[in-house]
Amino acid sequence: MALALGYARWWTGSRAVQGTTPASSTNATPPDSDGATNSAVSSLPPQAGADTNSASSAALGERTLLAALLSLLDTPNAGIRPKDVAGLGAESQGALIGAYHATDSIAKKARIARVLAHIGDERVLGLLTNPLTREYMGRQLTHREGQDLGQVAECLGFLARRYDSAFDFLKQGIDPAFWSQQPGPSGAYVSIRGFAADCLRGLAMSRRPEVQTILDTIRAESTPAVARNRSSSLVTAAYSYRMQQQYGDAWDNGEVYRVGDFEADMRRFEDWSKTPEGLDWRRWSRKAQGIPEPRVTPPRARP
Repeated sequence: MALALGYARWWTGSRAVQGTTPASSTNATPPDSDGATNSAVSSLPPQAGADTNSASSAALGERTLLAALLSLLDTPNAGIRPKDVAGLGAESQGALIGAYHATDSIAKKARIARVLAHIGDERVLGLLTNPLTREYMGRQLTHREGQDLGQVAECLGFLARRYDSAFDFLKQGIDPAFWSQQPGPSGAYVSIRGFAADCLRGLAMSRRPEVQTILDTIRAESTPAVARNRSSSLVTAAYSYRMQQQYGDAWDNGEVYRVGDFEADMRRFEDWSKTPEGLDWRRWSRKAQGIPEPRVTPPRARP
């Protein structure tokens, strides 16, 4: 049960102060998830140019897709899958960067950042890390704004699949000490531990083979106090990394299960927790939190 509650915090935003669970956490839908809801995705037009060799037709298709996407970005909780933006290129990157600078909404910035993490080149790294460090310096964030900012940190994992610089930032970011040195935002639902947890999820999203060693090393070298504080975020990252390894793009595109179906994903998490890997993480987490292993009582013999 402790693992399930820890995993539930992933959906509701990792910025919640430890020990405080938002009231909506039991049925929350992940904001701005890559696995789009059908209604949101259906509003994007088919990518033109797929059945023609005409460069002008392809360019027109990209502009049409971009226009629809820019409109969709204004829709709260709009889901956008990686495969929905695969047809966007350099021209679109410039337009999306312009849209990012033009909005004051952290929620919209998070949605734009997620698209850029999928299609952008290495130049967008600074744009995506700035809101985590200096852009909101001294600003008091609301609960939802804290959640949205956490999404920005997580989506760096998509960029880290292609660029070492993004991966290096995440490796720094998993250490709470790194965030204590940054002049970032504040608020009841913002914490350096939350930033570190966001980056752990980003590492899992990167799919890099080094991630497994990083997670194992953190677990092995954590003091009892650190292990207790970070057990939920580490277990969540281990689970997410395994799903990325097992399903790849199908996981990101919502093809493994209907994204937003919290109960279905919790069942998948519970199934993983019964595998040898999951059981190993479960035992460690219970020990870190001071929860005794359940005692198995053998069946009574018949008289």
